[in-house]
Amino acid sequence: MKITFTIIKRAVGFCAALMMLTAINAQNAHADNPSVQITSQLSHSYIMTGQNQKVYLKVGLRGTKPDSAKMQRPPINLALVLDKSGSMSGQKIEDVKQAAKAMIDRLQSGDTISIVIYDDRSQVLVPTTHLENAELIRQRIDSITANGGTALYDGVTDGAHELMNYVSDNQINRVILLSDGLANVGPQSTEELGRLGLDLIQQGISVSTIGIGEGYNEDLMSTLAAKSDGFHRFLANTADLYSTLDWEMGKISSAVANDVTVKLKFARGVRPLSVGREGVINGQEVTVKINQVYSDHEIYVLTEAEIMPDIGQHIVSPIADVNLLYFDMASKNNIDNWQYVSTKVTNDQNLVNTTLNRDVLIAVNEQNAAAIQKTAIDLRDQGKVHDAKALLDEMAETLKKAGELLASPRLTKYSEAIEDSAQKIEDDAQWNENRKQNTSTMFSVSFNVT
Repeated sequence: MKITFTIIKRAVGFCAALMMLTAINAQNAHADNPSVQITSQLSHSYIMTGQNQKVYLKVGLRGTKPDSAKMQRPPINLALVLDKSGSMSGQKIEDVKQAAKAMIDRLQSGDTISIVIYDDRSQVLVPTTHLENAELIRQRIDSITANGGTALYDGVTDGAHELMNYVSDNQINRVILLSDGLANVGPQSTEELGRLGLDLIQQGISVSTIGIGEGYNEDLMSTLAAKSDGFHRFLANTADLYSTLDWEMGKISSAVANDVTVKLKFARGVRPLSVGREGVINGQEVTVKINQVYSDHEIYVLTEAEIMPDIGQHIVSPIADVNLLYFDMASKNNIDNWQYVSTKVTNDQNLVNTTLNRDVLIAVNEQNAAAIQKTAIDLRDQGKVHDAKALLDEMAETLKKAGELLASPRLTKYSEAIEDSAQKIEDDAQWNENRKQNTSTMFSVSFNVT
């Protein structure tokens, strides 16, 4: 509890220090990279001399909006992995079949599709194929019936194997997993599915997971998506399945960059402490793997770092070098882009406080709030309901103040979502659905999904 409330107080302090905002004094390398715009921003334009202090580095990646007259969308290599266990019988399986057929209609020449179904075992219903015979694919979808258990791990693995027949940087390689139940055949722990996700992203494959109803394991499904840099969604029922899959297709169809890596190298005297988006810290270096960047949509990597008190009076060299590497879907070239970020030293605390960076503060508050949601869920799971509610209430108030100070509708909206969760968290009858909604919200915030 003490650690958690320290996080809250730090977020409040950050916002309270915000009297006025100035632009970050970052040095940007302007490379000719039409597909991805990179913006590196430090929370502090100035730091206090001779003090140990925390700073945050936000690296934002925004896909440029392509000229639709000149650029076709990238080819899609898609595997649908569909739960057909006994709990999917009735209207659920019928809705799934209709949505799967609608996905076929969204594909075009040059795309590939495979369909894997699973109950007690996994079965490849449609091996990887182009769309020459779409009607045959629809007929096979219509033949699906629900029965048996939930061999989820095997289903994802078979879907990934089908993708590997055609996997390449020139296209989007995506597994979409639908399930309404607990994995109960084969590997079924969150750790095992997380390792599978990490293995797949190294092969250029992401897994998007859609949990239906209140019977699936949201920790398992969200971890698989997070580790492989896919999306995760919770649906109370299958009524919104079509629109959710349509959203997913729209997003992956807008990809402008593939196989994206962000590498940060911090200067001596600056130590990275934590990083989001499944990043890895190795000494002074941070590496974050991202499968795709999408058109007209920003994703960001937020890194917390500690500046040692004996750092020089005037920082001439960068605080950090930022290296972005990716495969450009339009030019079919590998792009290597560099930036560096610096700050200045001062003895004026007021100058430090009044030149904090607004965009970075918004990201810090978002990520802190997602961490608080996770802690609240853990407390609720332990039966500490009142502690969990108090935590969410305080975080909601923090975000509300931050939204006002930073003029951020996004933080205000997030505050309202957490406040709603706090009101429901004491109701045992609502907790299962509330937990799944919290997990979905945390995922969307942590991975900048809009």
